[in-house]
Amino acid sequence: MAALLVLATLSDTHNITNILAKHPEFSTFKHYLTLSHLVPEINGKTTITVCAVNKAAMSDLLSKHPSIYTVKNVLSLHVLLDYFGAKKHH
Repeated sequence: MAALLVLATLSDTHNITNILAKHPEFSTFKHYLTLSHLVPEINGKTTITVCAVNKAAMSDLLSKHPSIYTVKNVLSLHVLLDYFGAKKHH
């Protein structure tokens, strides 16, 4: 079963790699965000929700030997261009 961490921010400035660095189980996700050049896109947004997946889920994806382009597309699906916090769901 894959663990999921939802990181949501309304901040004018944030750094997704610094946020994910506090959660070692998401280090592979963080690595591929950087490798696929998604970090600047994520950091450039003011309202964003990132649904990060753990090492096990990333290993499952990477075991299929996808191209970096495919990895980028998959990771992009985990980046929501809005803030989804607890209050928004009520």
